[in-house]
Amino acid sequence: MIDLEPALFSRLLGTVAAHLGGARVLSILDDAELAGHLVGSLPVTAMPTLIRALKESDSFPEVSFVLPPWGSRPDRRWEVEHPPAKPFGLIVPAGELRMSLPGRLINLGEPTIVVEGSLPAAGGFRRPLAVALVVVDPSPPEGALVTRFFRAPSGLGIEAACAELSDLLSRAGGRTENGFVHRSESLSRESLRYEDHDPRVAAEEDDLSDFGEGGTVGDIFDVLIPRPPMRRPGIEIEELDETVRVIRARDLSLAGELLPIDVDVDEARRPPRIGVELQPGDFVMREIERPDRRGKPVEIEEADLPAAAGLNLIVLRPKALLEPEVSEFYRLYLASERSRVVMRPSRMGDHVRLVGIRRCPLPVPDADLVDALRSIRRAQGALKEWTDEGVGLTSRAFEGSAGDARRTLIETGRELRLRVEAAAQIGSLDHRIANFYPYPIAHKWRLVRVAESAGDASRTYGAILECFEATVVFGAALALACAHVNRLEVGAMAEVRKKLTHGGGLSVGDWVNILKIVASSKPFKRLNPDAPLAVVRELLPEGSVVARAQERLSERRNSESHQRKVDELDLRGAVEEARTDLELILSNAGFLADLPVYQVRSIRWDSFEGVGQAVVEVLRGDHPVPTPDTITHKQMDLEKDSLYVRDLSGDLILLRPFLMRLQCPRCRSWSTFHPDRRHHGQLELKAVDHAHSIDGSPYERVLARVGYLEPEVPAVERPGGRG
Repeated sequence: MIDLEPALFSRLLGTVAAHLGGARVLSILDDAELAGHLVGSLPVTAMPTLIRALKESDSFPEVSFVLPPWGSRPDRRWEVEHPPAKPFGLIVPAGELRMSLPGRLINLGEPTIVVEGSLPAAGGFRRPLAVALVVVDPSPPEGALVTRFFRAPSGLGIEAACAELSDLLSRAGGRTENGFVHRSESLSRESLRYEDHDPRVAAEEDDLSDFGEGGTVGDIFDVLIPRPPMRRPGIEIEELDETVRVIRARDLSLAGELLPIDVDVDEARRPPRIGVELQPGDFVMREIERPDRRGKPVEIEEADLPAAAGLNLIVLRPKALLEPEVSEFYRLYLASERSRVVMRPSRMGDHVRLVGIRRCPLPVPDADLVDALRSIRRAQGALKEWTDEGVGLTSRAFEGSAGDARRTLIETGRELRLRVEAAAQIGSLDHRIANFYPYPIAHKWRLVRVAESAGDASRTYGAILECFEATVVFGAALALACAHVNRLEVGAMAEVRKKLTHGGGLSVGDWVNILKIVASSKPFKRLNPDAPLAVVRELLPEGSVVARAQERLSERRNSESHQRKVDELDLRGAVEEARTDLELILSNAGFLADLPVYQVRSIRWDSFEGVGQAVVEVLRGDHPVPTPDTITHKQMDLEKDSLYVRDLSGDLILLRPFLMRLQCPRCRSWSTFHPDRRHHGQLELKAVDHAHSIDGSPYERVLARVGYLEPEVPAVERPGGRG
């Protein structure tokens, strides 16, 4: 017997009925027990045929919910000569929302409400049933068609689901957690499944483009799905050889591993030995799964063969050889919830069938992502080697003499411990800045750490603010280089031009304004993620906790500049707060570790090969002496002695004149300079890594070309300058 306690779907039906002013069920379903379970307490009138129910639905004062025979195919029984004049509902298996039902509605009206739910296994059905109510309006109002979609997920309480559905039905637009209001010209010929119209699905598909070039699973893989052969009288099914292992769904672990053969399975209950014979590199995954138990596809290796994928499995066969990192990327993606959202699987009660896998959007990783995956794979291999080394060391502890064993444990154990301690440091922000951030920022951070170690709160506070200023100055220079190479205007440069042309100095506020515009203005937002230096948009994200940290530090910097010093009693608290804000900004600027800055010292170019070599100095980390290196490139126009930043794409982007590395005439050290002020008519450049200034007159012409100065100002050429 069926448990006749009010089920979720019948309560949802009642909620829609209450919204419409009452409803009566006109049932043609032969299974009275199942019909009662579907409709709950709503009044039911039996009807002999569907055409009779549709014809008489207008005769009842309530809205009619028609319960047609389930499993019937589209035929003349749906061709009603005189369709109902007022809205009516259809209670159908959810599977019909995709194909069958939309075709039947062509002459009946437009759907205005679609509610999906499920029933426990009942009425001869072995699995829970996915069911739906579709309310149809034969004469919808003119203008855009408004349709409200709702799907009750498993685990949502009955009262909560009914309250949310009632809220959705009262809305003119927008969405709830499990429903949304959809506007279109017509839906009578389209799928009515929830996921086929859910704005979140479209947003997820758009978001996938950030991984790189997009395609579909069918573009990269041949999709092979084993199907049972047609059974014909007198013809035996040809089964696979006994030496071939037939893999079943139960043989696939959720972690993406092929489980050992289950020798305890009753041979009499085994399905026929049929399936798709597998090859090395094939992915095998379940065709039917629970949404909360998604499995990672199993990648078939040579050692797994001979084998074949049996029924209820999907085989994805790469059309071309995949790199190991790309293969792992696809396996991770196909195990993710995001892949299921955009795949739009077919519901089967509390399970789903991956019917749309061939058309499922598939992000194709670009070179940078593949390189990152390769680095992760190398790190995993190194960590595994360390683990294996430790396990081997302890397992052999008592082999040989006790003295040798003791000495080996201590010495080798020390080496492993030092490796782990060194690796742990790499994960800290302090280590990343000190070793991988551009020198001007890393140098200023080192001064913060030195002041802290000396216990000097006043000096520490000043060093924190100087490190903050160096970060926004350097970031703004990258932002301006990004704008220049992508041919975009930065509105904040109007104020910069005014100050540097007619007199005045640039402040932290000017550099921050540049970063804010790059982060929030539409032209920069429309930049492709792969555009040169587009990553700099992430330095001060609009409205983020990082942006609020910047505002607090900017206020502190301005107060210090105007002699509004922090009281000595409040200084230690101010240091802690300012340091926390600085760490937020520097942590968010982690992409700087992937943007090495070079000063080119010499260049060689091979015209036939189209490849060059450059001897460079790498301005990375907090050590004042740059690291020499030789790099290859494909850019003929590199400038000797100029600064370049290597973008994530691998291209070298000129930083001159936004940043220039020159020898300071006061301290004789090579320093990174930026335009700073016009003082007594003379343009001055200021070092990012210390406070010294130099004459900037030799660089006025090139600064005017990139928007630092008004073009009508005559350029002043000085010997040794680069115009």
